[in-house]
Amino acid sequence: MLEAMQKEAANKMITGKMKQENAIDEVLHEDRCQVVACTLAGAVDRSLVGKEFAIVCVDEATQATEPATLIALTRPGLRKVVLVRPSRRPVSRTSPCVGNGKGCVC
Repeated sequence: MLEAMQKEAANKMITGKMKQENAIDEVLHEDRCQVVACTLAGAVDRSLVGKEFAIVCVDEATQATEPATLIALTRPGLRKVVLVRPSRRPVSRTSPCVGNGKGCVC
């Protein structure tokens, strides 16, 4: 009985995941969206394969590591990068690029 319930739960999870992926694919690949919001690492998700983005905006840029930011910068078609930092929060990372305390790009 328990094994049957576990199998049914696993099948429902797989079906739900497939429905979610199909919905994402439908929206992204029919060009129905103008903005995609994701984490830096999510920028290379399989659902974004084949999509080009002219602009990448990195929010909380002073909190992001350089390797994580580079993931988003590998997007095809990229022409502009916007790094955003909260104006009232001090820079909390140590990096040569943020050494001036303003979070400016070097």
